[in-house]
Amino acid sequence: MTYKVLKPFQAKSGEKLFEFKEGQIIKPPEQSEKVLIETGKIKSLEVTPNQFESIFKDTVDELNKNYSQGLVDHTRQKYPGRWQQSIEAENRINGI
Repeated sequence: MTYKVLKPFQAKSGEKLFEFKEGQIIKPPEQSEKVLIETGKIKSLEVTPNQFESIFKDTVDELNKNYSQGLVDHTRQKYPGRWQQSIEAENRINGI
């Protein structure tokens, strides 16, 4: 799994010392992942199905707060290009 470094840190492998900088993308050994995540030094760049579901639900909830009656019909009629993009996005989501 690939991770992004959140805080700079050093790690030793054998006799060699490695320095990791904030923002760097790394793939640490599996035995090191848990400790680095728990200490807030790295975070996963890959979205798990549970994270995707949570992000999707939060987005839909936010949209529902600001949804205006008739918005769908208005968008479909006045902005057909954007409407088509939204249909394509929905199809990709349904495919997942």
